[in-house]
Amino acid sequence: MNLGIGLGGLVGGLIATTANPTTFQVLFLGDAATFLVYSVFLLRVPAPARTPRPEGRDLETDAVIEIVPEVARALKGREPVVALETTLAAHGFPAGEGIEVALAAEQQVRDAGAVPATVGVLDGAVRVGLSQDQLERFTAEARKVGPRDLAACVVQGAVGATTVGGTLAACRAAGIGFMGTGG
Repeated sequence: MNLGIGLGGLVGGLIATTANPTTFQVLFLGDAATFLVYSVFLLRVPAPARTPRPEGRDLETDAVIEIVPEVARALKGREPVVALETTLAAHGFPAGEGIEVALAAEQQVRDAGAVPATVGVLDGAVRVGLSQDQLERFTAEARKVGPRDLAACVVQGAVGATTVGGTLAACRAAGIGFMGTGG
C-alpha cells in the first residue's frame, strides 16, 4: 500500500501543475479509470461456493442445542417463549434460594401466558428448557458461561450456568426472540 501511495504521488507530481488546472482533472480521471479497471477485475473473480443451509432443522434433535419438546412446539407454533438464564439460580442467591427464584421466574412466565425456556449447559449440550431436576444441578460450583465459553463447556461436559450473554447466544441459535432476567 505504501508503494502505491508513493508511486501515485510521483506520477501525480509529474502530471499535475498549478499553472494548468486541467491537469488535476486528468489526474482524477486517471484515478477513476484505475478504479474501474480494478472493479471489473473483481467482478470477474468467481464468488466462493456457499454451503446451502438446510430448509428447516428439527428443534428437538439438534446435536449441540437440545430444546425440550414444550419449547420446540411453542416455537414451531409461533407462541410466546421467554428465555431465562441459569446464572441467577447458580450464582445470584445463597445456596438453595437460587433454584426457588428460578422456579418462581418460570411460573411468572407461565402466568403471563408464555412458555419458559431456562437455558444452561448440561451433559455436553446447551439445553433450552430445563426440568426441575436439571435446574437443581445448577449450584454454586457450576461454571459461569458467557457466549465465548459455551463451546468449551459443552465439549468438557461441565455444568454451565449461562450468563445473560450466553443465554442470548443460545436464544439466537434456537430462534427465541425474548429473554427475561433478574439481574
